[in-house]
Amino acid sequence: MAAPTGLTARAMPSPTPASQEDGEALALARVCEHHDRLARRLDLLVDALITAVVDDDRVRMEIARSEIVNYLLRELLPHADAEEDSVYPAARTIPWAMAITDELAHEHVVLNQLTQRLEDERHPVRSATTAESLRVMFRHHVTSENTVVLPLVAATPGLSLASLVSALHELTGH
Repeated sequence: MAAPTGLTARAMPSPTPASQEDGEALALARVCEHHDRLARRLDLLVDALITAVVDDDRVRMEIARSEIVNYLLRELLPHADAEEDSVYPAARTIPWAMAITDELAHEHVVLNQLTQRLEDERHPVRSATTAESLRVMFRHHVTSENTVVLPLVAATPGLSLASLVSALHELTGH
């Protein structure tokens, strides 16, 4: 299945040997696909919450809100933490990637803050708007990772996105 617009990686020229380049391209594609799966799951959960709020169904709203929070705490945020432990330090070694990598790390803080807000929120409309904010923020975030930082890491001699992705999977179990 093709990734939605904005979530695909841009091709970056690389001075690495073809076999290593192929491994890097595969690693980049795998991370982008994983990001797309994370985003699509969040889309479904947020849509369920918004539908419950529109239908004025407090029981479904609470279930949907709780499912989003659980998903964020068990899947999405651990993935973000693992990126900060594996991919981001490598990206910060690339001078022109330092600023965006720092911004992406700050976005992880904002995602955590929004998750906490959603976890604490019981008002239907505020829950829905917080969840929608999370969705928009995450889509923007993975687009920046997929189209800027990850391709730079994959194309930089001396760095191995494939190795970093392997470490990321070890950290998250995904």
